[in-house]
Amino acid sequence: MPEVESFLYWSKESFGKKPVVSVTHVSIMPGKGRDGLPAMLVAGKQVFATHYMNTSLNLTAVLTGKAGSHNYLTLLTWTEVDLLGGYFGWLKRTLIERRVKDETQKIILGLRQRLEH
Repeated sequence: MPEVESFLYWSKESFGKKPVVSVTHVSIMPGKGRDGLPAMLVAGKQVFATHYMNTSLNLTAVLTGKAGSHNYLTLLTWTEVDLLGGYFGWLKRTLIERRVKDETQKIILGLRQRLEH
């Protein structure tokens, strides 16, 4: 069984009027990268946030293809936010969805560059 590396980290992000400070617990497990198993599996769970977010869960896997073929980076993120209700909830949701789509592409490209080096 491979060893699992585990740590906590904090981050400060701007989502609205006030910055959000959050703490995330991350576990990294190296895999064999064969027989359909991931070469690397990373799980992150938000354990604290000052506001806006109730909970967040991230799962990232590096999947290796057959020899000579492509490798794949898969990312699954689930976040529950508490600011999308009320009269203008639809507008808030639209703006956040647009920003998440823009930011996700930048994050994935950054991860790809780091993994390739």
